Amino acid sequence: MKSKMIIMAIFLISFGAANLSYAQKKEQKKALLGGWAVYEQQLGALDNSFFTLGGVSLGISFFGISVGLAVYGNYPYESNRSFIGNDLQFYYGGIQLGYKKTWGAVGTRAFLLLGGASTKVGGHYKAYFALAPSFHIDFHIFKSLVISAGVNYRYLSNESLYDLNYWKNSISGTLSIGWVH
Repeated sequence: MKSKMIIMAIFLISFGAANLSYAQKKEQKKALLGGWAVYEQQLGALDNSFFTLGGVSLGISFFGISVGLAVYGNYPYESNRSFIGNDLQFYYGGIQLGYKKTWGAVGTRAFLLLGGASTKVGGHYKAYFALAPSFHIDFHIFKSLVISAGVNYRYLSNESLYDLNYWKNSISGTLSIGWVH
């Protein structure tokens, strides 16, 4: 009887170890390839005026290194006293390069956006170079559904037809929701 119990215990331990090893390998495969698709709202205040930009970013990750695309803009278009009643349309976007790391229900993402920006004021268009580093803390509500809070800095090239104090070279807080794996 004692020998049967010992054999059964060895069998259960080896079966459990095999399952744990399989689960770890399966989890490693998940960590090697991933992606994200999120909606982000950028919030800030400059010159005593509140501004908000919204947009989407999506991409893929290999071993935590992330590559993707993002585009942001102001909407609905704002009429602003700095532009003498003209509607300002502002967009920026480009390629996002970054790194993401997840620890259970919490994770981080750090990105650098390289791209361009465009403004339209009173029928006149202007293009700019855009550079925007950002850092996000992800809270996994479900396995892949994530709510994030973060901060970003947006740099636009200095040439300007119009005063862009509301968006140019500014820090903003970010809130986002989406799929991050």
